[in-house]
Amino acid sequence: MNNEALKSWLDAMPIDDVRRKIERLEAKLSDLRVLERVYGERHPDSAEETPAAEPAAPAPAEQHGWGEQQG
Repeated sequence: MNNEALKSWLDAMPIDDVRRKIERLEAKLSDLRVLERVYGERHPDSAEETPAAEPAAPAPAEQHGWGEQQG
């Protein structure tokens, strides 16, 4: 891919749409983690059977500053 084609491809990327989708997915994931924790608190017997959840790591968007609005 030549330089001009790369620039055109990058300019055409719907980055704002991608960011919104990522934010929605991160919110859903957060909700699921809360539900998992609440379920584990209410059903301690089943929590012993499932492997322990890993600590939540920062989302990739937070690690790289992708969540910031550019303007």
